Amino acid sequence: MANSTGKAPPDERRKGLAFLDELRQFHHSRGSPFKKIPAVGGKELDLHGLYTRVTTLGGFAKVSEKNQWGEIVEEFNFPRSCSNAAFALKQYYLRYLEKYEKVHHFGEDDDEVPPGNPKPQLPIGAIPSSYNYQQHSVSDYLRQSYGLSMDFNSPNDYNKLVLSLLSGLPNEVDFAINVCTLLSNESKHVMQLEKDPKIITLLLANAGVFDDTLGSFSTVFGEEWKEKTDRDFVKVSYVD
Repeated sequence: MANSTGKAPPDERRKGLAFLDELRQFHHSRGSPFKKIPAVGGKELDLHGLYTRVTTLGGFAKVSEKNQWGEIVEEFNFPRSCSNAAFALKQYYLRYLEKYEKVHHFGEDDDEVPPGNPKPQLPIGAIPSSYNYQQHSVSDYLRQSYGLSMDFNSPNDYNKLVLSLLSGLPNEVDFAINVCTLLSNESKHVMQLEKDPKIITLLLANAGVFDDTLGSFSTVFGEEWKEKTDRDFVKVSYVD
């Protein structure tokens, strides 16, 4: 929420903008998009500040149960002439933020349930027919709020080659080495090692050549794989 000068600090503004982007995407995915930010008393409503305050107090249901909307209004410095501000806040929260709160604050499934047709409850021990992948998604708003990294690595085919070389499975390793061999030959496709430099280290490790840096693959290739597969990868590499 804004400070006494009416302007939010830069950090708060960034979080607020990220929150609005996330909120718009949420409503767009549910078929309830919005463009304009609602206003109360001629003042644009700080949806991020409202959401933060309400969830701090336990969420929409608890705030409504304890009738705390009047207390929240005082923190927004609305004009005194706006006598219905508490009612407006509650209605706007219900329209824009209540469903978002259920999914992103309480971790509930984002399933629309028609009135009078409650969602069937699964019996204890039953396996749902679909998996809620949303529970693993961390929004940009939450990442910024908790100081998490915003730098993401885009997966590519070279990452798959690295995983194949790391697997220790003969078919996977042979496949990865064959692909690397083909890409190393003169053709319209070239091997782009900069996309995952670990490929060189792993190719050398498969040939029994290890570096001395921390986290060397010598332990994996020389000890762990030998113990679990009864195959001496280092010896095979040197013999070949």
